[in-house]
Amino acid sequence: MRHMSFAVFRFVQGRGNEGKKYIDSYYTILKKQKGLVKAYISQGAGDPDSFFIYSEWKDEKSHNEMIKNAKSLLTSGTDYMSILPLLFTTPVFESYKIIHE
Repeated sequence: MRHMSFAVFRFVQGRGNEGKKYIDSYYTILKKQKGLVKAYISQGAGDPDSFFIYSEWKDEKSHNEMIKNAKSLLTSGTDYMSILPLLFTTPVFESYKIIHE
């Protein structure tokens, strides 16, 4: 069964361009994952410091494999903790099975 996930990032006011570097890195990793059907990154229309990431997967197994790969790739050779001062709120991550199209 196809699977979708999303994440919402809200950065401190005026820090969205800095945060976007992390979002872009994540998107680069995301696009290389097996089982990805489509992915989008959106920036807030009225809030340039917020981002919404949507991804759709052929199945839950592909999605879970991406999570494992993304965590290891994002933390290797990168000071991933440096994103924390840029965040206004804790990011939201959600995952759902697609039951109707």
